[in-house]
Amino acid sequence: MYTPQYQASVSSLDNDLRGKMAGKYDPQMVEEARDWLSQVVGEELPRDQDLLTVLKDGVVLCRAAEKATPLKYKKSAMPFVQMENIASFLKAAEALGVPKHELFQTVDLYESKNPGQVISCVHSFSRHASAKIGVPGLGPKLATKQAPRVQTEQEKREGANIINGYQYGFASGSQGDVVFGGKRNIVLTPKKGSS
Repeated sequence: MYTPQYQASVSSLDNDLRGKMAGKYDPQMVEEARDWLSQVVGEELPRDQDLLTVLKDGVVLCRAAEKATPLKYKKSAMPFVQMENIASFLKAAEALGVPKHELFQTVDLYESKNPGQVISCVHSFSRHASAKIGVPGLGPKLATKQAPRVQTEQEKREGANIINGYQYGFASGSQGDVVFGGKRNIVLTPKKGSS
């Protein structure tokens, strides 16, 4: 049986993963999320507690989501009810258009497994819900789909009169060189009297 000379311990891999996840937890984004949630639910969230502790029961998230889409939640100290609240928020966020890769898992919040993903999801939710809630979202504004461009018959006729590059007499060759018209070989001949 082959045993590698150097083998990473499971605890060192866990530490590496925890370090990577901790690097995504931006304190500025946390405060922005806290302020946004406070504004949406209409009550100041405690600043003396970590935001994940405040959100752990899922009630604040559900109250924010309730402004954009109807959902059921219940305030309770029982763990399974709190996890159901978190799951209700995640369903509402997905229904609102938050992409799956921006959502977090219930344990990411409830057990503080991936705090950066939780905060990132709140930011994404704010952008998707901002139009319905009437509160500006966090981060970059979402792009909106524009109506397809429809040409009138007159624009189509005018476009038919435009001369494109091929009509000017040049085209790209197979080797990427540009050819203008026909090829003409240029041969340099020495002048008389010069050697």
